[in-house]
Amino acid sequence: MELEQFIFPEVDRAQQWVDICAKSLNITRVDAAIILSHLCGFPSWDHMVQCIGREPPSACDEAIEETRKKSRKTRYIKLLTTGFALDKKSGTALIENLSPSSSKPFKVFSLDVPELKVSREKQDAERGDRQESEDGVAELMRMLDGQMEPSEVKRLLDKITRQEDEYAETIEFGKILSTLAAGDDPESAYLSNFLSSVRLRGDTHPDRWFNILSHLGWNISEETFDEEADLGEPAFIAMDDELGEVPIYLCSAVRSPYDDSDEATCLAMDLCLNDFLTGEYGGTALLIWRGPAYRKIRKKLYCHIGMMVMDEMWVEILINEGCTSPGITYDRNMVLDTINAGHPDLVDEENELFERIVLHLAGFGEPGAPEEGWFVVQSKSDTGWNHRVMMNENLEND
Repeated sequence: MELEQFIFPEVDRAQQWVDICAKSLNITRVDAAIILSHLCGFPSWDHMVQCIGREPPSACDEAIEETRKKSRKTRYIKLLTTGFALDKKSGTALIENLSPSSSKPFKVFSLDVPELKVSREKQDAERGDRQESEDGVAELMRMLDGQMEPSEVKRLLDKITRQEDEYAETIEFGKILSTLAAGDDPESAYLSNFLSSVRLRGDTHPDRWFNILSHLGWNISEETFDEEADLGEPAFIAMDDELGEVPIYLCSAVRSPYDDSDEATCLAMDLCLNDFLTGEYGGTALLIWRGPAYRKIRKKLYCHIGMMVMDEMWVEILINEGCTSPGITYDRNMVLDTINAGHPDLVDEENELFERIVLHLAGFGEPGAPEEGWFVVQSKSDTGWNHRVMMNENLEND
C-alpha cells in the first residue's frame, strides 16, 4: 500500500508540533522534528517543509471518515513502535494526545516513557564489541563525511556507551547500536537520522562565541546569555542601535557556505529562522556554525562564521575585525550578491580574525590549558572554503 503523506497547512503548525512534542517527551527539538517528518511520510524534515505551501494541505483527522482516521492512527503507532523503539502503549498515548494530523490545538502532556531511554544493559547486549573495531569507526567516518577525525569518532562511540551522556538518551539510540552490531547497511534511514541528530547536539561553546563577538565590539547582553540554549533558541542577544535586539543562534554542525545538500544543517536553519520570525526581536539574526571557514579570493583572505537574516531568509555573510556591530556587519554584507565574490570592506587581513577564532574556540592560551600537544586539523570543502580545528592530544576536544 502506498504510504500516505500528511502535508501541514503551514510550517508554523509543524513547528508547533515539534515544540510541544519536545516538551512533552523531554527530548530535543531535533529528535521531535525527525519523528514528525517520518510520521508525515517524508524521509526528512527538509522534504516535508518543501511540500508545505507547494502542495495542497491534507485533510485533518476531524474531516475524514472514521475508517481512514483509524488507518492513519494505526500507521502512526506502527511507525513509532518499529522505527523509534516505543512500546505500543506509549505510541498509542502519544498519538492520542498529539496526532500530527489533528486540527485541534497542540497541548503539552505528560507521558512517562522509559522506552525512550535505552538502558546500559540493553546497550551492552546490542552493542557487542562493534564500536571498538576499526570498521565501526570507518563507517561512522564515512557517514559523517569526514567532518570528524578518527580519534573524535572513537571518542564519540565511547561517549555513547555511558548512560549519563546525552547521546544515550536519544530516541534513535537503540537503532544506531543494533545497526552497527548487526553489520547492516549504515545508510539506513535511522542511522542517518541518528548521525544528523548527533551533529546537531554537540557543544556550541556559547561562552567563547560570547567573548569573540564582544572582542569585535558587539554589545552583548549578559542577562540574555543561556549556556544551555537548545537548537532554535538564542544563546544570547546583541543590542544594536540600528537593528535592535539581534538573537545569536549557535549550531554544533560544520557547514560550508552555499552547501544546501545537508539535511541536518537545513533543519537547524529552519528551527532558528522560525524562532526569529515568531519572536519579538529586531531586524536580523545571526546563526553561527561550529567553527569558522576561510577562502582566498583574488589573493585576499575572507572569513565566514555563519549567516544573517535578510528579507526573512538566511544569507551567507563575511566578517572581519571591522565588523564592530551587527548593524555594520549587516550593511557590509547586504551589498554582496555572493560572498564568493568578496568585498574590499570585508577582507580578513592576514587571516587575523579567522586565526583568532580558531585559537579561542580551542581554548588555546586559557588558564590551565596545556602548553604542548596541540595540532591542527584542516579540510577543504567542495565549495572551496577551508575549515580548520585546533586540538590537543591531552584534552577531550568537543
